[in-house]
Amino acid sequence: MNNIRGRFFGVLSFFWLCASGAYAIPDGQVTTNLMGLFENIGSIFSGICLVIGVGLIFASFIQYRQHRINKLLVPISKPIFMFILGAFLACIPVLGHYTQGGQLIAAQDIR
Repeated sequence: MNNIRGRFFGVLSFFWLCASGAYAIPDGQVTTNLMGLFENIGSIFSGICLVIGVGLIFASFIQYRQHRINKLLVPISKPIFMFILGAFLACIPVLGHYTQGGQLIAAQDIR
């Protein structure tokens, strides 16, 4: 019985420490930390899209070459689809530079 009380108060004190530590950080700092995290995730996502897009464009040329060698093995729709998907994925990082927060940068006030 004594061991159960010790565990209960240990868990309770742990949650109390976590809750008191959460209020020690000002609200502005928390949002700044989260915005930095999401900016990093966005830049990683843009890099991944660019690499996959260029890879798909390169693979579409290889598939087109295979289509020219044997038309029954590789249908023409496969390299065309790969090229269109690769071009779209390669353009996603470029579109991210022209938009910010869902609004066009040109529409924002310059200060």
